[in-house]
Amino acid sequence: MPQPRGTFFVSHSSKDKTLVAHFGQLLRNLSLNQIGPWFSSDGDHAGGLQPGDMWFEKIREKMNSSSAVIAVITRSSISSRWVFFESEFGAAIADKKLILVTHGIGSMTDIPEPLSRWQAFRIDKPDGLREFCGKLLAVYDILFDNVLFNTHSKTFFDSTATSKLIELANVTQKPDSDVSKTLMDHFDRRFFELISQLKVTSTYINYTIAIFSDFDATTHLVEIAEGDSVQDVLNEIWVCVATHVEAYTYLDKWVLIHENTKLNLIIREIAHLVPANYIFIPGSRWIARELTRPYKPSDSDPLIIESRKKPTD
Repeated sequence: MPQPRGTFFVSHSSKDKTLVAHFGQLLRNLSLNQIGPWFSSDGDHAGGLQPGDMWFEKIREKMNSSSAVIAVITRSSISSRWVFFESEFGAAIADKKLILVTHGIGSMTDIPEPLSRWQAFRIDKPDGLREFCGKLLAVYDILFDNVLFNTHSKTFFDSTATSKLIELANVTQKPDSDVSKTLMDHFDRRFFELISQLKVTSTYINYTIAIFSDFDATTHLVEIAEGDSVQDVLNEIWVCVATHVEAYTYLDKWVLIHENTKLNLIIREIAHLVPANYIFIPGSRWIARELTRPYKPSDSDPLIIESRKKPTD
């Protein structure tokens, strides 16, 4: 049996305790119980804050003894000052890894400063959850196992979806409540998806763009949703070419090229701030191409750009 390697601290809103419980169980399963979460609302008899605990001292103690601090950013926690305090406190402790994960947040632009400066992973999407799990397990020198992930991530997604439906069914709210808004957002999204199939043009309707992979000569359709950033789309495109290039190698091992203009998409640090529909307009086609060498600023010289547009023999 693998030996325990420690805990990780989870900063969250108490309204998200069910989500965090499922999230923690997923990570226990992936690590074969070598690591586990500590979060204040944990209902387990041995977890969370206990009667008589000095809450601030207990949280500080658990942060100090954890190798990583995970901040779970949702629609509930995004307005929680305590989550922001815990995150900043965790980031200030030496040798601590602060990792942001989001659930139900469409874009980093929805997250206020200073948390928006940290890299975040969308755990409500399979590729984002996979990337996060790999990064966290690496902090504890635990190998990521694809078979375990495929099995337990399905359970996680099924559990969180079921929990949300139960929550919506059991809570009676006013028409303008958060729960009602969630339901309306769901109905609106389904309506927009239906209308998009009828080819009705609207700036508020999700659409797809075509990505041609030079790696294997295949074409992929990537959806652009309201609230997506360029970084969100790049993450989706990377999933399409992940068998050929590793993560975090954009502009180093591969690049995205607009098919008509032959312009390279050169956005790195601010990609999460740029709305996707500003760049990936409806009907546009892009090429994911391998780089023979890492991109250099001089590659954007106007003369070089113009030479790429000319046909070659």
